[in-house]
Amino acid sequence: MKSPVFSIPFNGDLALVKSALASGKVSEVYFSPWSRHLRAANYFGAGEKAAAGDGAFKELYSLCRDAGARVNLLCNSPVMRLGELAPLFRRIRALGVPDSITLADPLAVRPFKTTFPGTELQASFIMNLDTPGKVARGLALGLGAVTLPAALNRDGRALEELRLLKRRHPSFRLKLMANMDCFANCIFVHSHYTHGALLAESGEIEDEENGPARLCHMEYKSPGDFIRVPFVRPEDAAWYARRGWCDEFKLIYRAFPSSVLRKVYRAYFSARHAGNLFEIVPSKNTACENARGGGRAPGLNCDNRAFPRGFAARVCACSKNCAACGYCDRTAVRTKCRVK
Repeated sequence: MKSPVFSIPFNGDLALVKSALASGKVSEVYFSPWSRHLRAANYFGAGEKAAAGDGAFKELYSLCRDAGARVNLLCNSPVMRLGELAPLFRRIRALGVPDSITLADPLAVRPFKTTFPGTELQASFIMNLDTPGKVARGLALGLGAVTLPAALNRDGRALEELRLLKRRHPSFRLKLMANMDCFANCIFVHSHYTHGALLAESGEIEDEENGPARLCHMEYKSPGDFIRVPFVRPEDAAWYARRGWCDEFKLIYRAFPSSVLRKVYRAYFSARHAGNLFEIVPSKNTACENARGGGRAPGLNCDNRAFPRGFAARVCACSKNCAACGYCDRTAVRTKCRVK
């Protein structure tokens, strides 16, 4: 892999997709067209514009295929088997069968493989294939690509094992979420998506004080904890690619407006960002949270230009014994990482 390529979201703005495809950096565009009544599909996180008309999705297919990029349909409900698959399959056929489909429920892999035998199936990070052994089991089940849980972004040993696994599975593609915003070792990730999928269908509102979103994202953390968020900086994406540790980076979120996504694309496509890191690693910034409709997170500043050389290599080789190390805390001081 000579240079990083990216999987980007469709937020309903075809002009933004067209511009991003013209960069030559986009390998895939992912999207969700679902309405609330299809529990199996996962409406959660789609955003208002994501439920565009079918005409927009057909144009998206055409734009991607003209540019040589895949169309990736998200069916990433973690509770998919609680819903009916037949209506979902009919809806997929009505849209046009995509190049790949992302799943979060491992119980759904076999029915999708049977129904859409020519379509690549991808594991969402929500499936939590967090060890090389689990990834190998997923490949045996029928998966063709895996988006790893973000914690593995900084596990060099696991990433090297997965690189070797690709020798036995030449078509297997490995994906990392570059600007994932969840704190390291968060135990609420799967609750967050499961609750969200069920609440989106029911129309109920999550408990703001005791729900997983509040417990994960909104509590005050130390500056060092923000550095330990397992993001991949734009400047470090090529470092991963050269080692064969990543075939594709996923950029988030599809609920963001174009003004925010444009800034994320500019940074990762150019492999540099001269401003506040948490403008592109989104949920730690008040403006980004307001764009998502929340606005509950404290503003956070971190000078991306001040990161030490070799940051990616250091955190990927780290023992994760934070109490004995202090590297991320020192990096937080160096980058002037602080809550505004």
